[in-house]
Amino acid sequence: RLGETHFQPDFPLFRMGAFQAGLLNGVREKIAQLRCQRQANIRFWCEHLSWSLVKEASSQQLLPDVIRFPVYSGNKSKTNSIIALSSRQGLGIAETYPDAISGIRELADQFAGQEYLSARKAAQELVTLPVHGFISPRDRERIIDFLHDSGLS
Repeated sequence: RLGETHFQPDFPLFRMGAFQAGLLNGVREKIAQLRCQRQANIRFWCEHLSWSLVKEASSQQLLPDVIRFPVYSGNKSKTNSIIALSSRQGLGIAETYPDAISGIRELADQFAGQEYLSARKAAQELVTLPVHGFISPRDRERIIDFLHDSGLS
């Protein structure tokens, strides 16, 4: 299901056939185009939000190449409220990971019972905004208005 984290280290690997290789023709150019679209949306979020993790990191004019734009909500109940309300409006705002990596059952033995409270808190208090190339200027404005109304701008 979308949004679920599954850790499966034993997934099968197969050789690529000629047909699949042919489908990759021009893929480097397409990836570069998609990256430019993401960068434009990242720049927009940085310019229109007063604070975010990415904005702090991009203060030296270097925009990170992220697939979702993280924004700190402040607390878990606010995160839950934002996700529920934005979902009803179809805004594309999503949660980050449901827990710290130490909370993944299949990896738990790697952490010898250690708790990573800051990582768990971050997972509970971050929401992410879309940066893909299909987000329209109107979508971005709707999200900005929603974030202003939610007190996250």
